[in-house]
Amino acid sequence: MSVESARAAEPLYVRDPVASYNPVQSEERHASLRRDIRLVGSLLGETLERQEGRGLLDLVEEVRAVSKRRGTGSGGLSGPGPGGLSGPGPEASGAWGPDELAGVVREMRAPTALRLARAFGAYFQLANVVEQVHRTAELRQNRRDRRTWLRDALDRIAARGLDDELVRSTISRLELRPVFTAHPTESARRSVLSKVVAIADLVEALDRDPPEFERERHVRHLRELVDLLWQTSELRAGRPRPEDEAQNVLYYVDHLYDSAVPALLEELDVELARRGVELGFGASLLRFGSWVGGDRDGNPSVTPEVTAEVLLLQHEVGTRRIVAALDEVIHALSSSTAIVGVSDELVETLERDRELLPAVHERYVRLNADEPYRLKLSYIRQRVVNTRARIASGGPHVRGVDYLGSGELLADLGVVHRSLAENKGELVADGLVRRLAQLVATFGLHVMTLDVREHADKHHEALVQLYDPLGELERGYASLPRAERRRLLSAELGSPRPLTSPWSRVDGGAERTIATFRAVAEALD
Repeated sequence: MSVESARAAEPLYVRDPVASYNPVQSEERHASLRRDIRLVGSLLGETLERQEGRGLLDLVEEVRAVSKRRGTGSGGLSGPGPGGLSGPGPEASGAWGPDELAGVVREMRAPTALRLARAFGAYFQLANVVEQVHRTAELRQNRRDRRTWLRDALDRIAARGLDDELVRSTISRLELRPVFTAHPTESARRSVLSKVVAIADLVEALDRDPPEFERERHVRHLRELVDLLWQTSELRAGRPRPEDEAQNVLYYVDHLYDSAVPALLEELDVELARRGVELGFGASLLRFGSWVGGDRDGNPSVTPEVTAEVLLLQHEVGTRRIVAALDEVIHALSSSTAIVGVSDELVETLERDRELLPAVHERYVRLNADEPYRLKLSYIRQRVVNTRARIASGGPHVRGVDYLGSGELLADLGVVHRSLAENKGELVADGLVRRLAQLVATFGLHVMTLDVREHADKHHEALVQLYDPLGELERGYASLPRAERRRLLSAELGSPRPLTSPWSRVDGGAERTIATFRAVAEALD
């Protein structure tokens, strides 16, 4: 199926299960999609002619036209391709026979073939961006119409007449954990990713039907970005490292903090409340996970040192994002004791904070003399900053000066929440502060859990070298049946003795496996 026919087919869009099909709206959506693809295709055609000359653009159009007629290799480009609408192609004049395309490509010089491949790659990349923008717009419209999968699911639960307490207890135990898997060969450069995001933003802005002068400005900026995208190498100068892939994953996750996750969590709160279910303060049903930097199965580049480095990268993003969120709340939460009271609990914690973090007190006490919530949040902010510094340096945790984990941070936010709720600040407590706590509960200070994965044979190879020298087994560990291994390892895990020591002698492969476990233990500590 060609790209154009696929886009024209109704199943292209993933529909909400409760959304009704409207052929008029569907045709309008497809017309808008085709219009935007035509726009980016035309802009790419301009870029090819401007950057590479008319010859490449003509070659692209020839290959596109023949591929379209034959329904082969180019991905079925139809309609406006990279060159835009440039009139009849060679198929109209019969210039090329059905077997000539393969011959032309085979005889093409490598630099020309590379530019041709890049041209089609750029077109498909731009077309996919446009398609994603339109799919997102449709999902957004469904939310406006209150036609969401979440509402539909809860309505179905209600229709079954299930016991309310059963529903509440079950939902409170749920956890959704999307996991980013490791694909080092697909590690795109952030220089490319940032341009793709900017292009998507401009296409979305154009679809809002802006005034003519704004539309011209958006198209001008799109033209610049397509030029820059063409001039940006998709490949790194060196082989990508696991740390590079981790940076790319964090680039995507970093964008989730701004709107996607907060909006989803708030929608979840609203829909659950509609069914009489309320999650506790600082509770979240959403977490994130990753294999990147932890999945060493078959990848010798993922060393214990890499795992430690990726964890540092995650904490850097997590603490930076929490600090930014705290800054927003500090700016907004200007409640004054000249107008409303505060809890005794808050006053007591402020006294302790003053002793533990005197520099913060000296800096903000006069500025926030009658604004205790701002003062409290400034102490919390400093603890997050101290936590980032402590993790980066590998120093010890100091209670009250930095956070051992997100649980301590949530406990501090809980003090603010309770004080507001008890002193005419219920809306802010269950709005602004609750949203911040949900963000902390979802991402923590570490952004996402890191799954450390290794082939079981590697573990068994290390255990052979640890058990066999002890002489405790009647036969070698490697010859034990699976059930006997399970009993042995279960007993060992419950034993107080360490199976390894700094003096354990193992070969290189087993040493690396043991080093991985030590890196995990250090990270947990």
